[in-house]
Amino acid sequence: MTFVRYFPTARIPRPHRSAETPSGVENAATWRPRTDVIERDDAYELFVELPGLSREDVNISFQDGALTISGNAERDEQEGERYYRRERNHGVFSRTFRVQEHSVDPESVAASFANGLLTVRLPKTAEVLPKQIEITD
Repeated sequence: MTFVRYFPTARIPRPHRSAETPSGVENAATWRPRTDVIERDDAYELFVELPGLSREDVNISFQDGALTISGNAERDEQEGERYYRRERNHGVFSRTFRVQEHSVDPESVAASFANGLLTVRLPKTAEVLPKQIEITD
């Protein structure tokens, strides 16, 4: 029998940073929304702060073990306005989170959006759910 070292955090979705984004590309992200990732017994949940945006401004895709959240926060400027301070983010954004293959059921990924908070639920597959082992004689 061979024992393999167990790393429970290996299945948790992690941000994916791509070094392939060339500078000068129009679609390059200008900001990254704050995100909390929580592992529950049966799913992973992501909570993404997107204040001032509507659900039509956000795109979500899940492909090949990568969850990508992207969109565009338009700047609402009016002529003649003079800003003394500007702290709110605007422009194109994108976040990609990778999960271990076969740990998430892609058909059951669901998202909701309310009050500027995007919630994405990634249900775990049966093969990665904790299993209760019965003790026998």
